[in-house]
Amino acid sequence: MKRIQQLVLLLSVLLVTLTGCRESLTEEDVMPRGVAVEIAVRPDGMQEQTRSTDEEAIDDLNFYLYDSRGELLLHRYQQATILRFEVVPGHYRMRFAANLGRDLGADPSEEELRISNAESYERLPMAAEEEFDVTSAGANCSTVEVRRCVAKVSYEIDVKDPNIELRSVQLISLPRTAALFDPEAAPSSDPADYTDGPETTLTGTTASGACYLFPNLQGTVPSITDQRQKSPEHAPEHASYLLIRAANGSRNLLYTVYLGGNNTSDFNVRANVHYTFRISILGDDEIDTRVYSYSIQVWDDFDDYRFGDYCIYEGTTLLHIDVENNDEELPLTGTFAVISGESSKVFFDDFHGESGPDFKVYNPNSTNLLGVQYSPTVYTSANSRFAYRITLRDPYGVCGTYDFEHQMANVVYAKPSTGGTISVSGALWSGETGSGSSLRSVALCYEQGCSLTARAGAGYLFEGWYSDSGYTQRLSTSATYAFRPQQTRTELYARFKSTATPLDGNGTANCYIAPKLRTFYSFNATVQGNGRSTQNVTPKKLSGVEARILWETGSVRNAVIRSAEYADGRICFETGTAHGNAVIGLFDAAGTCIWSWHIWAVDYDPLSTAKTYSTGAVFMDRNLGAETTSLTDVRSKGMYYQWGRKDPFIYPSTNAPTTYYTPAAVTSLEGYEFKSYGRNTSPSLPTSDYTVQWAIEHPTTVMAGNPYSGSWHNPLNPNLWGNYTNGTTASTVNRKTIYDPCPPGWRVPHTEAWDKNYFKKATYVNDGGWYMYYSSGSSTTLYPFSGYLDGSSGKLQYYWPAYQVRVWTNTPNLGSSKDYGQYLYILDESGIVAITNSARLDEGLVVRCIRE
Repeated sequence: MKRIQQLVLLLSVLLVTLTGCRESLTEEDVMPRGVAVEIAVRPDGMQEQTRSTDEEAIDDLNFYLYDSRGELLLHRYQQATILRFEVVPGHYRMRFAANLGRDLGADPSEEELRISNAESYERLPMAAEEEFDVTSAGANCSTVEVRRCVAKVSYEIDVKDPNIELRSVQLISLPRTAALFDPEAAPSSDPADYTDGPETTLTGTTASGACYLFPNLQGTVPSITDQRQKSPEHAPEHASYLLIRAANGSRNLLYTVYLGGNNTSDFNVRANVHYTFRISILGDDEIDTRVYSYSIQVWDDFDDYRFGDYCIYEGTTLLHIDVENNDEELPLTGTFAVISGESSKVFFDDFHGESGPDFKVYNPNSTNLLGVQYSPTVYTSANSRFAYRITLRDPYGVCGTYDFEHQMANVVYAKPSTGGTISVSGALWSGETGSGSSLRSVALCYEQGCSLTARAGAGYLFEGWYSDSGYTQRLSTSATYAFRPQQTRTELYARFKSTATPLDGNGTANCYIAPKLRTFYSFNATVQGNGRSTQNVTPKKLSGVEARILWETGSVRNAVIRSAEYADGRICFETGTAHGNAVIGLFDAAGTCIWSWHIWAVDYDPLSTAKTYSTGAVFMDRNLGAETTSLTDVRSKGMYYQWGRKDPFIYPSTNAPTTYYTPAAVTSLEGYEFKSYGRNTSPSLPTSDYTVQWAIEHPTTVMAGNPYSGSWHNPLNPNLWGNYTNGTTASTVNRKTIYDPCPPGWRVPHTEAWDKNYFKKATYVNDGGWYMYYSSGSSTTLYPFSGYLDGSSGKLQYYWPAYQVRVWTNTPNLGSSKDYGQYLYILDESGIVAITNSARLDEGLVVRCIRE
């Protein structure tokens, strides 16, 4: 609430005796005899004064005396406060101008009779204009009351809300000039004729003070009936008001208190009037139209490209000005200025240079994004510090200043190819970014540069440094490269050449034979199996990020496969100190196994010992995965497979003729132990998971006990291993598929690969297996007793009742039980050798590969 008190300022001017007169006085002018006149002017105190001495003092006077015709009779400029002079009786007009600090002259123009606004006053300008009569008895006035040419505004501010703190107070829209002798003059409509007073900084929750302004008669607005409506929205354009800035946390608060004769409709500010405001701020009241409430957050994203204490240039960075505003029409503007850095290399919002013109905050109630770049040719120790200032303004002045400083540096990204690493020395900062195939070394430096050293890993040789990812522009063949920046951002590539032996030279497959110990091998890991489309089977390209050893035979970890790495679409692995079997899985970024490969790590060349049967089929002389040909050794049995799956399962732990056997010892990656999963396990395998895809993702899990069939997958696919059957009759067309478990150039045999007229028993090894004739001659080949692997009980068990041999063909049962598969069946001494179809597809049998 504000209270207005109008005070009459009485300025007492003591007339001094005038000793001079006009030079051209006529006789009429001096007759009758002149009368001595003495006029006293004394100041009358302003009530509620805070600067009583200054407001009452008179330091100098400009005095003008006019006769009844308006002719100037006398002008005096003096510091004394007494005026004495003689005039003939008559009617006169006087003008007084005090505290102007200069002689206005004998004939001042209208412009010279105007006074200009000052930020502060040691003496207040004063003026008076009066008429008086002189008779033979003397003058009829002895004192003159003069008025101050300014209004006084006193304020007392008290904040009631403890969350709000005062920031500043300022008088806004002040007339720049005023007429000395016309205090009721109409105000100007030109915005250039108005200015703002100085901003006084405040702290805490209370404040008081006083300020002065020229009269500003802006009239009344009768429609305003509530003081909360006395706001910029309803006020005359150039009406004067107090602007109080405060803050409530991060929110900026603006309170406007308009001057005038009352709290509502009057906007007139008159000279020689003392306006006193006792202002209580109760809170951030957005219902009150005098209150503006907004918050501003200003930040840039240089730190998004920060390494250690340094930022790098990665293209245009953004200055964010986030505004939350209760008045979307409140305009905000700003100024950008460079504090430190090479100003000609600074870019800000389409402007280059040291400082820019005012910019508009284009979205007054949301996010504003403005581009900021600092990109000299090279950052040096001299120009690397980039600092700039953002100054924001609302319609009432500066509302915030934000300084930003960033220490910039040149960056070199050095990417090693597969098989090596990069180390850095002499850099401001160095480290790594990215992961997997996108891993890069990062080094920051100034013009002095740094050193990069390439180190080849096991199985690789360093080939050179290149400036492009295609390795066409070689920079150096030295392992240590002295880098000197030519630009703020550089990319380098270290190329390493693999010394690993490729296993996919004759085609890709799900199984590779690695014959040598402590040797590096590699293969294409983007291809599923052989990568060929066959009937009802279509491959997809693999895109993994990491290779892991899922399991290997024996009880010593990494004895068969010492290491495995994935890079650039290939898996490179090193064999260990022992022969055996292992599986390497490829994983995606989510940690899912998307494919796996069987590594048959044995000193074995299949073609050198292959057997050509009477049917013309060329067979391996051992089962897939066999680690020996000794029938008394359980390792001669090889791996076990569910029909149609590529994934091998380990052989049993013993060769003794018992009812069932447990798996042989292996070392496994956690989560990839051999196990059975089905309806008889706890928890049980959901019916929806009996799929080829689930089998791919879980290559060590025997999927058994399908509640709807004897198969491990739904729906049934009779073409998984390449027989082109239509599901009713077998086909003589057979192709290797992406799910075939055999090495390159070999596949699962069809039923016609064995000729029952020539494929017969020769002899057998007790507890070991059969030697079989395979052609018209007397030559034999061995078939170990293998039985079958069963997981339907919830655990892995191996059976070979009566010394049975069971070997899968690629053909499923085509009778009524389509969830069964056809296999070679060799029974004990009864002499039975047959192709039969009594094995469920989820049972595990061995595979004897044939040449494609």
